[in-house]
Amino acid sequence: MMRLKATGMPIAGMQAFAALRADGQPTMGARRDLLVAHRDAVLARIAELQINLGAIVDKIAYYEAAAQAPVADRSTRHTDEPQALSHQEKDSP
Repeated sequence: MMRLKATGMPIAGMQAFAALRADGQPTMGARRDLLVAHRDAVLARIAELQINLGAIVDKIAYYEAAAQAPVADRSTRHTDEPQALSHQEKDSP
């Protein structure tokens, strides 16, 4: 159960798994199905986090480039640069 908690399984899912496990061998398929569904949810969350990480990396690159630009260029880069970001973020840096 601690492993399921560590993977982010909701309490209701852990309770369902524990109830199935208590019922023994006949529930092996249902336990597997529950774990497959949880795996799929974790994979979806990882994909979402990877997209968010890409946005963070892009934002860091923008600020690093802005810091390297001559002071005179910074005012024009500020308005032009966010449109060039690969994640097409809507908020201004």
